[in-house]
Amino acid sequence: MLAALVALLALQGPPTREEIRKLVDGLPATHAELVRAGRSAMRLLAEMPRTEALAKAMFDLKCAGAPEAIRARLEQKSGVAAAPFPLPEIEKRFGIFVELPMVVDLGLPPEKREREVKLREGRVDEVLCGALWPVGLDYAVVRGRVVVSTPERLWSGLPEAARRLTEEQRTALQSNLKKLSEDDVQSRDHAWADIAALGRSALPYLEEELRVGRLGAEARRRVVDLERQIRRREAPARFDRSLALEMQACNDLDRVALRTLRDKSATLEMEGTLSGALALLTKGNGFEVDAPEEAGRSPVVFSWKGIPLLEALYFLLASFDLDACLVGGRLRIGTPSEIARLLR
Repeated sequence: MLAALVALLALQGPPTREEIRKLVDGLPATHAELVRAGRSAMRLLAEMPRTEALAKAMFDLKCAGAPEAIRARLEQKSGVAAAPFPLPEIEKRFGIFVELPMVVDLGLPPEKREREVKLREGRVDEVLCGALWPVGLDYAVVRGRVVVSTPERLWSGLPEAARRLTEEQRTALQSNLKKLSEDDVQSRDHAWADIAALGRSALPYLEEELRVGRLGAEARRRVVDLERQIRRREAPARFDRSLALEMQACNDLDRVALRTLRDKSATLEMEGTLSGALALLTKGNGFEVDAPEEAGRSPVVFSWKGIPLLEALYFLLASFDLDACLVGGRLRIGTPSEIARLLR
């Protein structure tokens, strides 16, 4: 059965959530097959209860295509045990003690970015997971750096097959929707989990409930949150794409600017705004930047040692779901749709 599933994955491209679940159920025997399914499986794996076998598969998936030096540092033993400290400081601590280049997602919501994390001794990968998982975070290797963020911002979701619910499932769903109004927290949590487990199949019923409006304000808010959670499973991740300027057709001025971004590296530290960070990045490099005023006010705190300017630009923009292109040697910043229109 599993052999047939693996052959099917190879033929059909990206696996579905249901196919990945079957491979996880078969661990550790299906470790190699799960790793071959690719990084597209990571978003779903991050939602599952962690076991030793699953943690090993997730590590191999995170390191797929990563520089050997990064994998070696993640596998080495670390003595960076420390009392709780603010999450952004993890960049400096791992940079100094492990020489591990790291980026904390600048666009994390304050309740995530301001959390404190605690480090214990052990293998670096285990130290990171032990610090991040309890606060709803994880890490991925992106462009040769370890990026800390939430799973939905690190990895794009897998397609999920919608299925027709049975009469029994529909009755249970309606009962669980009513339980979202109950005062008992445990009952509400169980109802939430049961509805979320239905995935896309639950969406028409959630949408109908929101349209009819039979629930109270608090239960309605929970239904809205449930709908968003289910849709986010398949949403594209912030750190799962390239910048437009890396793929665009360039004139001579654009090529000079792009070469500068690729060839120059710098040590960049800032506690300020995105516009200030972009000014720091481009200062003295022979080209100017046009960025939207509102996005430029976004707060940023980072400490990046010896980072290529193009990588710094990528992490600054991807954190805020922005993109960039070159126009006449000028760096233009905007949303992905705005940049796509500029390049048409």
